Order: sequence, then C-alpha cells, then structure tokens
Amino acid sequence: MDSTGWDARYASRYFLNRSGKRSQYHTHWVKSTLVCEHRTHLILSFIQGRGPGNDAAYFNPAIQQAARRHGFDCLTADAAYDAEAFHALCREKLGARLTAIPINRRNQCPRYIPATRYRREMARRFPRKIYCQRNHAECVVSQCKRRIRPCLNARSNPLRNWEAQIKTLSFNALILADLHLL
Repeated sequence: MDSTGWDARYASRYFLNRSGKRSQYHTHWVKSTLVCEHRTHLILSFIQGRGPGNDAAYFNPAIQQAARRHGFDCLTADAAYDAEAFHALCREKLGARLTAIPINRRNQCPRYIPATRYRREMARRFPRKIYCQRNHAECVVSQCKRRIRPCLNARSNPLRNWEAQIKTLSFNALILADLHLL
C-alpha cells in the first residue's frame, strides 16, 4: 500500500522552482492511495483524494475495496499507516495473517514499546523479510508514472480525479497485456 500525488502541470516542480515561476502558496494536487499485488503489480484498489494531507485518511476505504476484490494474507505499508485500528481492521475483520507496518515513533525514545497489541508486536518482532515486499508498491507507483505520464491535463478537480482514475485503469490494462491476459 502506498500513496502518490499527480502533477497538475506539464512543467516539473524543479523547472518551476529554477525559473522562479512557482508561487509561494501551497497548491493542491490529486492524491491516489493504491493497494497493489506484489507478484503481478496489479492495482487492486485506488482511492482519490486531495493533497497535501495525511495518507492515513484513505486507509480504510482503500483496504476494504481491495479485500472485496482480492483476499490477502499479508499487508505491507509505510509508517504513515501505523495505527492500532489499521492493524486490527486488517487482521480481525479482513482476515490477514500479518501486517508489516513499521512503528512511527512520534518523537518517542528509540526503546519505546507501544501499549497496544499489534503495534507492540511490530516493535518487538518486526517482519523485515516481508516488509521488503513493500518496495513493489513503490515500483508500481514509479512504473505508472513512467509509462503513463505523471501530469494531469484536466483543470477542474472532478475531471482531475476522473483522469487519475483513467490513468490507473490504463496502467492495469498495460500490466494485463504484459502478462498476456488481455
């Protein structure tokens, strides 16, 4: 599981910063939260939102959408999704055997052990080998942006959301074609 933002302009942020054309005000962008399968790199679910913001807000709808489409045994995500409620949802309600989400220490001392069940388990016995599979989510985001450009052409927010969804579905079609399933 991972989140990414889609650019609202053709020009890169680097170019806009170097040319002095970027405004000082924070601009909003379309943010996609993706749940993908690590073997095939198919995107199982995606939720559109607006950035900047916390990734955790889109966890519940994204993971429930993915569970309806494809059962899963294990979930890997980054520390932005470190909350006891997320571990409990995946393990108790959706039937996952394991969640590999690193502890976000939140400015605590390095030896801090959380009091809640699943976060304490992550602090004591973190499954590093399984967590390495999270690189596949980063890879999916990178592939999607390389194969289907990272900028959105639409100018209104509803059309930007629609365009990001179309790009995500198109990426899935490309993956299926690569697997000779389409």
